[in-house]
Amino acid sequence: MDIQRQVQLPEVYKALIAERDSLLAKARVIAEKCNGLAPISKLMPEIMLRIFALNSGPLNKEMDHGTTDLPNQRSIDPTKDLRIISQVCQHWRVLALRSPTLWNVALDCNLPPQWMAELLRRSQSIPFKMRVDLLNRQPARTMANFRSSLPEFHRLEGLTAFADDSSFAEILFKLIKRPLPMLRMLVLTINYEPATYPEEEDISDHEYESSVSDDPAYDEDECFLPEFPDESCKILTLATRGCLFRLDSPIYQNLTDLSVFEITGKIPLLSEWISCLQKIENLTSLVLVHAMPKHRSMLHMPQLSLPHLTDLRLVGHSASCCQFLDQLAINPLRSFDIRFRHAIHSKAEMMKLVDVIIPHLDHQAKTNSFDSLKIIFTNSHFEFTNTESPKKFKPYFRVHLSSVEGFRLRVSNASDSDSGDIDNYDDAQGPSHFMMNQVLIALMTPFVPIKSIQIDYETTLCDIGIHLPMSHKTGTPAATMQQLFPVSPDQLRSLTMSSMGGNLEIDMLKAYLMWRIELGKPLEHLRFTSHRLNRLPDHCEQLRQYCGTLTWEKRAVGGYMTAGDSDGDMVSMIWGS
Repeated sequence: MDIQRQVQLPEVYKALIAERDSLLAKARVIAEKCNGLAPISKLMPEIMLRIFALNSGPLNKEMDHGTTDLPNQRSIDPTKDLRIISQVCQHWRVLALRSPTLWNVALDCNLPPQWMAELLRRSQSIPFKMRVDLLNRQPARTMANFRSSLPEFHRLEGLTAFADDSSFAEILFKLIKRPLPMLRMLVLTINYEPATYPEEEDISDHEYESSVSDDPAYDEDECFLPEFPDESCKILTLATRGCLFRLDSPIYQNLTDLSVFEITGKIPLLSEWISCLQKIENLTSLVLVHAMPKHRSMLHMPQLSLPHLTDLRLVGHSASCCQFLDQLAINPLRSFDIRFRHAIHSKAEMMKLVDVIIPHLDHQAKTNSFDSLKIIFTNSHFEFTNTESPKKFKPYFRVHLSSVEGFRLRVSNASDSDSGDIDNYDDAQGPSHFMMNQVLIALMTPFVPIKSIQIDYETTLCDIGIHLPMSHKTGTPAATMQQLFPVSPDQLRSLTMSSMGGNLEIDMLKAYLMWRIELGKPLEHLRFTSHRLNRLPDHCEQLRQYCGTLTWEKRAVGGYMTAGDSDGDMVSMIWGS
């Protein structure tokens, strides 16, 4: 045993020595590379200042106004990290204090007066942005800081103000007596109780026409702001919440970004909005959230041409929003967000809306690489969106139609008289389920090449998502999936249904599964979900032989269903590569 160990030890020792030498060689290479780097104290001042800027907090980012939402009311000190950096050593402190661009932060009038004055001094002659929050606990300090900074307003670049009523604007505007040649952004927000939008009862056309007045005269409401004191300034970004300037104000002329959120007083008429927007030649971003009337206008509307518009967000009642889109002449958009309240009651109106939407979706399909797409269709809303978060993924889009009456895709015989009812459909009856299917197909078409598509249907109907003509002889679907959706059976991997009830739905589903088997492409997974039953019903069990796997899951009330929709039924289809 001892002789064997004596023979093996040299070999083990040699291996350890070789491994040590290899590690030492790697360490020498790393050391040489590290020694080749310049010490931070020898870096050029320009590089050091760049590092400071990247690690000194949000700076002006907190005041940047986006195209979809107003700035956050939360107050922060954007110079905190910068002050910490300036205390590291004397060299860093000298560099920081000699660079006015580092201190060009969004000034908050809630800061201590001494620090407010110091920041104004350190930023020297560089344009600055300011926020005035009169809703904080120290409004006296806020107004004192605002007054003390007035001598520097000749370099004011952006102003954001929060208050509890529109009278604050009159107070602020009276204090501004000097020209504002650098002002480019103005954001005014009135704090208010969020408005509720109760479901309104449908009214007949006769009652509707008599209930809507197109009188352009305004009531004297608090939502209108006084005229801005400096009419010569060229404001490019204007955003208001709970208030707005009169639409004939010269403040709109030079805008590139306009956002109006939740008007609390009398809402301007659609004709007045069009008249105002026609005068804004370089508008690139438009956001109107609950800023339009509830009903269509009976007046003749001229076409609104906005050739430079790239971003549009429109939220409000479907009647006026659809009419606005119908009058809008624009190029394909980069960012597209539409959400309508209440159902669209006319087939012609719905198809006109689709004609407006498709060019923008087609443009995005050609210019962007979408990995996934999600469509939610319920009896309360219809949302069509990419699955990435808008904050992380731009450009983006969303289409949201509220209070859809229902959604149905159904098997029908070629000789069935129902097939003729679709062509003879009466607009007065509201959009048919088949027509809503056609809308969905039209919206999906530009995005067929994407890797994954998920569609969820939730309705008060108990229908299976299949609409295929039946063969006279065999009674099985004879058409291809392209007649239903612009995808092939290879892409339709699984089908999820909830609350299967009668034999009609089972027969329809069985016909579809048999059709897939005839094609040699059986459905991989059939899934039933229900919040009512604990076991798979017998009439669903018989479908097990026609698919790859069949599962039954009990789910909690909710999911995609909203309050009041707990009795709804959901059909989910998932496509993927």
